Amino acid sequence: MDALRFLAAHHVEGIARLREHLARNPSRDEQRHGRLQAQLAAQALLAGVRPVLEPPVGDLRLGDVLLELRGFNRGGSSTGTSRRLVRAIELKAKQTRTAPSVWVWIEDDGAFPDLDDTAVPGLERVFASWPHLEGVVLSGPLPIALPRAHGFGPLTVVHRPGLPPDRYALIHRLCSSGGRPSCT
Repeated sequence: MDALRFLAAHHVEGIARLREHLARNPSRDEQRHGRLQAQLAAQALLAGVRPVLEPPVGDLRLGDVLLELRGFNRGGSSTGTSRRLVRAIELKAKQTRTAPSVWVWIEDDGAFPDLDDTAVPGLERVFASWPHLEGVVLSGPLPIALPRAHGFGPLTVVHRPGLPPDRYALIHRLCSSGGRPSCT
């Protein structure tokens, strides 16, 4: 059973809005975004957390945590790519500033190999500027080391300094399956 049917069978809030959005927006990026939302929501449901798809702010609410998803594609130099990544995370933090806590999930579309060490101070600055931003999930192999990073196969989870382990336990659980659940 695919994730959308699994969520519909479990009457997950927002499934109709997500299906409608996917029907209206057939582009490859929107379809990938919607599939990821559904997969993560299904994984959360399997983990015992009731998800809400397409809440008023963000892409997916998992208990008291908001998850905001974003694609990230190639372009420019490695320093430019690192700056663009930091700006993308900061923009998502700004868009979700009314949420008590948020995680930003960045889906790589070939850009991560171009990252360089300039991403590290930028990411630290974003964490310092946006206290509701608890962490970031990066969906591709990284050529750089990031502080407080935890690897889960192709996924890397980076959390803010001083974040208690219970605040990132669910994200780690989602990532331990690569964010790709089996809904059968």
